[in-house]
Amino acid sequence: MNKAERTMSEFQMKLLSEIFRIIVKEITCDEDKFNLAPGEIGINYDEGCFYVKDPHTGELFCPNSVSHVKQILSKFNTENNTLNADYVSGIRFYSNISQLTQLGISLSADSIIRQMEYPAILMSPVEYENFSQLGMPSDSGMIIVHKVSPEFVRATYYDNHTMTAYEGQYNPFRQFFEGWSVTDVESTYVETVGGGDKASITLDALPNDMDIIAVRVTQDLNAGATLAVNGGVYLPIYTMLGEPLGTTITANNIIMLIYDKQESRWILADSSTSSTASVVTILNERLEATTTKLDRAIKDYQERLAALSKQTDQQIAALKVRPGVINDVISTWTCTSNNVDTISAVTGFDAKYDKLIINYKQTIMRNGIDYIIEDGGSIVFKEIRFSEGDILQFIVIKQADPAQ
Repeated sequence: MNKAERTMSEFQMKLLSEIFRIIVKEITCDEDKFNLAPGEIGINYDEGCFYVKDPHTGELFCPNSVSHVKQILSKFNTENNTLNADYVSGIRFYSNISQLTQLGISLSADSIIRQMEYPAILMSPVEYENFSQLGMPSDSGMIIVHKVSPEFVRATYYDNHTMTAYEGQYNPFRQFFEGWSVTDVESTYVETVGGGDKASITLDALPNDMDIIAVRVTQDLNAGATLAVNGGVYLPIYTMLGEPLGTTITANNIIMLIYDKQESRWILADSSTSSTASVVTILNERLEATTTKLDRAIKDYQERLAALSKQTDQQIAALKVRPGVINDVISTWTCTSNNVDTISAVTGFDAKYDKLIINYKQTIMRNGIDYIIEDGGSIVFKEIRFSEGDILQFIVIKQADPAQ
């Protein structure tokens, strides 16, 4: 079958197109869109797109989607190729704090939350030198805020320097953001009362040594300020370098204090390290100091032992030059059971005339301190208990009775 030939010439088609022109309804507002008849087409010349009402469902749609493309491009940053979809399924998203400066007020964590619409989510990097004025824990990190309603707000700050997460303290009754507390360590969150040279805090229980406390400073604290707990003694605040606080801590700052019970002081955790690392640093310093003290004690003990040995040698020499006949009697005793503190008799020892020296593991025992000699010659040890197999060496210095 041959292909059908055209029944109209090009001239005839051109003539008909000039006679039967289609005039599309102009769309200037949303009302014009909704007033379209089923199957009717409208055009918005400002947007450059068509609108059609589905004759079967009555749904209004834009077949060429030019308006959708324009909306996407209006949110697209061509410099860094990022898309800010700030309104999705009824939830508004903020990707930068700069989007919340429309009120022209002093920016802070509280004012950021107040300016957020709800329900909304803020996920914004923080890179500000004046972070303390903004009420942020550090100058580099990320803040995430979920605002469900004016009363229901959850805020989290992730510190890029210390890898620490801070939980926001939001007062739902006052609808006011009060500050930050640490969530990655076991810490207590409190606020100071007073300021200047002296401030106080209240805790449910007195802190233990090396406890970490997150403190919101309500009034400026001067250099050299002291802090008391539950009306107790005011203790000084020191830095991690072991120096007294030399700068002012301004109000509304959240600081981390470590209770140093041994030194009776507070230690301000270094902002460049986490609180946990600060505690480890202090404990390492204590261990080093304890090791040094132990080394000194061992050296002192060795010196005292050498002096005692020398003194014993001198006593023996002095006894040997006394009048009378002097003989040394040396014997050993081996313990045959456990928990023994008494030796009934020492070979060749006469308590009335003789001198006794007891040597145990290269240590000279001290008469009257380590042991006592009873009238019958028994040796009773005070704080020492011998076990099976222990060996004692006895040196008996016998001296003849000068009266004989």
